Amino acid sequence: MCGIALSIGPEADPATFRRMLAVLAPRGEVTETRREANLLAGTRRLRIVDRERAVQPWVSADERLLLCYNGEVFNHRELRAELTRLGHLFRSASDTEVVLVAFERWGEDAVHRLRGEYAFVVVERATGRAYLARDPLGVKPLYWSRVPGCLHLASEVKALVGHGAPVGEVPPGHHGWAEPGGHVRLHPYVDVRTLGDGLPVVDDPDEAALLVRAALTDSIRTRVDTDLTVRAIADGRARPDYTVLEHARDLVGAAKWNAAPVVRRLAGPRATRRTPVG
Repeated sequence: MCGIALSIGPEADPATFRRMLAVLAPRGEVTETRREANLLAGTRRLRIVDRERAVQPWVSADERLLLCYNGEVFNHRELRAELTRLGHLFRSASDTEVVLVAFERWGEDAVHRLRGEYAFVVVERATGRAYLARDPLGVKPLYWSRVPGCLHLASEVKALVGHGAPVGEVPPGHHGWAEPGGHVRLHPYVDVRTLGDGLPVVDDPDEAALLVRAALTDSIRTRVDTDLTVRAIADGRARPDYTVLEHARDLVGAAKWNAAPVVRRLAGPRATRRTPVG
């Protein structure tokens, strides 16, 4: 879950901001805030990666930028290694810091390097300009509304509807800037409908099966990189459950994992004899 809320501008009101954060309370276990002139920012989140040091809102080392971030960037370790080679120093092991350092390094092009599900806001603390971005599929939400003297942003519409102003949505795969007292200008940085354009068609079923399995394995691998306990959730259908559990086995090590008894228990009387493939 997790969620973010910000009020930016000279009319940012602490009472309004508190109500916004209260709406987000079910989205996490901890509330973190930062209050300064013309800027109120906070998160309600679950602590997933680098639980003790990845405190939000995150401020850049030079204190120019502030980040409120909801989501997870699955390739943060690879990006951290690349940014370290480029001379950047890190104060945590979190993907939160990687997002902001990547933005410092590559600006708006940073979103093309992020692999994950996310919605975030980067604020220039001196000017009040805010950069908004949302992941390509729109897994993580982000909404905004503007009243005289203040721009409000939040992860839920309910946090904004009481402001007496229209509520806008950052569409999936969009990013852009909100100028102080001006317009919110967003544009797409990716179109998922055209991602496969120009690639060769796969018409061999065996090759297609291998590609799907590799993609699924990689997808699961990236999502179990956490400081928390990982569990596989199965819905009782034998073949899909077996596939998920087998992938989990591959990731934790075959010597420590036996999925068959679990699948048999889930399938119950519906279980049939099956021939393993691959």
